[in-house]
Amino acid sequence: MQTIDRSKSRADVVFKHIHPNVDHKLEPTSIQHSDVKAQEEVVTYEVNKQVAVIRMGSKPVNAVSSHLKSSIEEKVSEANKDTNVKAIVLMSAIPGFFIAGADITEFKPKTKTEDPTTRLPSRLEGSTKPIVAAIDGFCLGGGLETAMGCTARVATPNSRLGLPELNLGIIPGWGGTQRLPRLIGVKKAMELMLTMKPISGKEAHDLKLVDQLCESNQLLSTAIQLALSIDMSKNIKSLHRQDRLESKAELEQIFAHLEKMVDPRQPQQRQALNAVKAGVTRGGDEGLVAEEEESFNVHKPTAKALQHLFFAERATSKIPNVPAYNKKINSVGVIGGGTMGGGIAIACLENGIKVTLKEVNQKFLDAGLERIKNTFKSKLERKRINQKQFDAALNNLTGTISYEGFQTLDCVIEAVLEIVDLKKSVFKDLSKHCNKECILGTNTSTIDIESIASDLDCRDRIIGLHFFSPANVMPLLEIIRTSHTSNEIIAAGLQLSKQLRKTPVVVKNCVGFAVNRIFFPYGGAAGFLVDRGVHPYRIDKALKNFGFGVGPFRMSDIVGLDVGVMTSNSMKGAYSDRAYDGQLKQIMVDQKRLGDKVGRGYYIKGKPDEEGIADLIKASQNRANNPKPLKNQNEFTDADIQEILLLPVVNEACRVVQENLVYRVSDLDVASVMGMNFPRFRGGIVAWADVFLGAKKTFEKLDRLYQETGMEMFKPCEYLKKCADNNKSLESGL
Repeated sequence: MQTIDRSKSRADVVFKHIHPNVDHKLEPTSIQHSDVKAQEEVVTYEVNKQVAVIRMGSKPVNAVSSHLKSSIEEKVSEANKDTNVKAIVLMSAIPGFFIAGADITEFKPKTKTEDPTTRLPSRLEGSTKPIVAAIDGFCLGGGLETAMGCTARVATPNSRLGLPELNLGIIPGWGGTQRLPRLIGVKKAMELMLTMKPISGKEAHDLKLVDQLCESNQLLSTAIQLALSIDMSKNIKSLHRQDRLESKAELEQIFAHLEKMVDPRQPQQRQALNAVKAGVTRGGDEGLVAEEEESFNVHKPTAKALQHLFFAERATSKIPNVPAYNKKINSVGVIGGGTMGGGIAIACLENGIKVTLKEVNQKFLDAGLERIKNTFKSKLERKRINQKQFDAALNNLTGTISYEGFQTLDCVIEAVLEIVDLKKSVFKDLSKHCNKECILGTNTSTIDIESIASDLDCRDRIIGLHFFSPANVMPLLEIIRTSHTSNEIIAAGLQLSKQLRKTPVVVKNCVGFAVNRIFFPYGGAAGFLVDRGVHPYRIDKALKNFGFGVGPFRMSDIVGLDVGVMTSNSMKGAYSDRAYDGQLKQIMVDQKRLGDKVGRGYYIKGKPDEEGIADLIKASQNRANNPKPLKNQNEFTDADIQEILLLPVVNEACRVVQENLVYRVSDLDVASVMGMNFPRFRGGIVAWADVFLGAKKTFEKLDRLYQETGMEMFKPCEYLKKCADNNKSLESGL
């Protein structure tokens, strides 16, 4: 394997249209990374029909740098002094972008509060001549705040407007918490800020955030006409509007509801609410001061964690020595039409890739095809897709019980049962029936891929393509390279992830790869606590309070306890020295409590069943020889439980780094968030330990647990010890 570069990556921001129905795929954000010195910065000025047209051309995305800001201010000042100019239009010279947000290279922790009236939106709002923002494309964060500082706004229907700053642990700091509520009302403004989802130009027009809609080829003429029609003597600044705010009684209800909605684990939500309330109750000018104070007091660890994850997500596809893949993958074969195979097929079909689904017999094939068709029927009924998209997807789907036609496929993904001999047989067949350039992928979640490919001549084309269930929804794609996988095939895997709009993480082959490998101690530690008297529901509650959607036992029900046992056995076989041999899951399977698919597991249809599992918990404790509890049950805090489950995961992640299995440490943060739903606001599994604990404290806590229990899963690995001893971050890679 090539030498791995674990250095911090600062990826260029590349925008792409986001799938509208999937919440957790990468969204554009309000803060953009760009090399200000390298980019071409141009702000032009021309007079058209007595209107000064100011065009921003700061490539690549009009990120607001100090230079761009001062250039805009200079041109606006020039227009206000120009006696031949009656009005001003501010627009972009870069297709697809008005302003995509602030330039993160200039974002630094504040050392003092500043005068908010010096911000660009306030300067624009102070213009003596009307300014119309002409928006065509992304208008996010500081971009929308700039547009709201203008007298009026024109946009194209498909433009994207929003204030997603909270996703970076900060709040809108250019008057967004003040002007947006006064333009569209407090309820909708807080919804846009808390959900962090941009809205279309059409939606913005419906909300009266945008004054006029037009097509791109009419943008300038429409903006000029609107600008010339504005009477500044009758104009009310956005900051001082009252007519669109809700009534006092409505506001009391809205704020009472929002008090319950804000997440106390994400302080930026509370700070945004505080700023909005201050503006509504004390006026826009005082609201700007309150916003500045709240911006100054942002919770530094949360902001650091979220901004770390922002960069990490955009760095994963940058792999040293991997060439660009200069062709599209147009056709994919999927072997196995079960849950995973069907999900992979759906993901391909949703993105215009032709799919050939193969099964062992006609009965299984018909069932697999029906599942796929029903998914698209449901999407059509819920108006997630239109009839044309529905027809296109099903026209791209074919089924077969033979390998006929496989010789023309660009890629084949095997998704059969987790049985080594079965997978070896499938790949032996594929080596005979596929062309010499076909990508041969396996969706195994734990099996050593070297063992699958050991007897084949096409080992350089075999790659792990590990999707997460449901495969058409989950945003992560683990790409696993063996010792034989060529760089060209890695490039092809990255191309596939791009076409499927998934975030790739490339990892060297090992049992469990990245996600399952680093999280195998999570379930073990949960079983360890149960055998020492901590109830599964208490554990689930603690992990939900940490930020997981569900705890480990509820997740087991969702995945299937039989699947969990099979995965656990595979991991125990590879990492027996630090695997906890808990018996509760096997006992549950023996009692046919397999989880949601049979209606009962640790829970019954998602509802607690304390009486039903009490004897099973006792049986597990008996098999473990009734070990002594770590402490009295009423002394266990959420933090105690969270650390016992998650610190071994951090430790295993450090082992993965130590073994050179990933290209950068931050890839594990992305994998944990996108593959295991680790809470975003904590930055990922390694970032959480780094930012909220530090390497030294992480080491000390694990070492204390190891000394108390003697359990190898708590014994700090060498990499973690070195980071602690040398006062280095876990992200450093030493």
